[in-house]
Amino acid sequence: VLPIHRQKAYLESLTNEILLSEPGSLPPAQIRDTIPRLMDAWACHPITTADAILQSASTNPTMIKGGGLQYSLTIEKLLKRLIDERYASPEEIAIHTQEYNALLTSWARTSTEHCRDVEVAMASAIRATSILVQMQEMYETQGTTQPDEISFRTVLSAWGGVAVLVSSDSTQLYHVASHLQSILEWMVDLCINGKNLEVNTVLLDRELFHSVMALMSKASVTKYAGIRSIEQCERMLHKMELLSEYERNRLKSANNTVSPDTNTYNFVLQAWSKADTIADSSTTSILNRQVVANRAYQIFHYMERFSHVEPNQKSYSCVIHALAKSGTKEHVMKASDIILKMENRFLQTGRTDMLPTTMCYNNVINSLAKCKDFRGIPHLATKVFQRMKRLYEDYDADVCKPDVFTYTSVISAYAFVSGNKNLKRKSFYMAMDQWKDLKSNPNLGFANQVTYGTLLRACANLLPESTERDEAVRLFFEECKVNGFLTPRIVDQVQTAASTALYQELMASCTTN
Repeated sequence: VLPIHRQKAYLESLTNEILLSEPGSLPPAQIRDTIPRLMDAWACHPITTADAILQSASTNPTMIKGGGLQYSLTIEKLLKRLIDERYASPEEIAIHTQEYNALLTSWARTSTEHCRDVEVAMASAIRATSILVQMQEMYETQGTTQPDEISFRTVLSAWGGVAVLVSSDSTQLYHVASHLQSILEWMVDLCINGKNLEVNTVLLDRELFHSVMALMSKASVTKYAGIRSIEQCERMLHKMELLSEYERNRLKSANNTVSPDTNTYNFVLQAWSKADTIADSSTTSILNRQVVANRAYQIFHYMERFSHVEPNQKSYSCVIHALAKSGTKEHVMKASDIILKMENRFLQTGRTDMLPTTMCYNNVINSLAKCKDFRGIPHLATKVFQRMKRLYEDYDADVCKPDVFTYTSVISAYAFVSGNKNLKRKSFYMAMDQWKDLKSNPNLGFANQVTYGTLLRACANLLPESTERDEAVRLFFEECKVNGFLTPRIVDQVQTAASTALYQELMASCTTN
């Protein structure tokens, strides 16, 4: 077997022999036999790491001496020569799908194998896509070069390679996902309209749609992609429903490989649940979060009532997150109702996958504690917390195990109670009880600086200036001191809650130590 560099030199010699000759000067039999074989040989010729480095270092593609880019451009020249021979040769020179597939394979390899340059990878995938579209157009107008399953899978793999290369860059990932979405939508239209029988649900399966929706969902956290990636996720869901309906009518069967399932809806719900983190400071308003919460709830409601799929734990988690983040009374109560519904389903069926997770509970309890319409009404957050704790203790359900964030949110609910002196004092000691409960259960976690900051705010808000208040402040200060929580923020809160004399004494003790 010849070494790779000798194989390449031999291929270059044969290729130049054809490309440097005039069209029509070579025997048609030689053209029909040699050019397709050369194209296949270049398409599968190994791309070495050294080739890739040389490709990445070059700023002028026409000067590249190695790598997949050179091979792809060489195959394009051979294909062009084959086309020229159709007009120059006295005999019929046919061009088949196989020749175009060799070119697609080469461009796909350029974007995947040892490629370090995002621009080269992206350009290669775009070029492969344009060739695929050209093949389909020629098939529709001339009846030749019908793209087959290999053609479509090759282009999709090219974009898959680019997705891996840009996986850490959400903006670039959005571009990749957008291209893939456009290709999939085009393929769905080809299938439904009968323009290419090679495009079917064996090729367009649920897994393919999910892989693109996963990219869209991941890209939704960026300001650049934002709402567009979420809307495109929904469009993908709609296309799956159209294709599924087409298959049901064609096969007279409800079972097919492309109908949306629970995970499909979850990709859309997850994208929406992240939506409030993508807006900049000028657009992060209550109205925007309400829009997000409303749309997530609409999708969830449709999934629950009208679709053929059942929500799972992740579905509930996503919609609860979106509703809780809205912060409005209406949405917070909807999130609370969903939590209660999940609890009841668990108690009725024993299905642990229906239990709300710790994160679900934390989102709801925190939103009840912070919602301005419920400010000073701690019993709502406390009731949810008590049910959470009871499920954890009675059923040994680690999935809903309370943690430090749970306790801190409950303490926060008590910290801002308003009313007469006795009510506020009672609320303070209820907050203290939660802190003591956490301290007595180290398996649930340990109070952190946010917990102590909230307790100090409770001192300032709930207790009048008195020895009692100073003693509480001293206690929390000493806990912060021992645990290394004396941050500038904690010190500011100590100053707000403590008397002047106590504050000076505590600061002096820090300086002395």
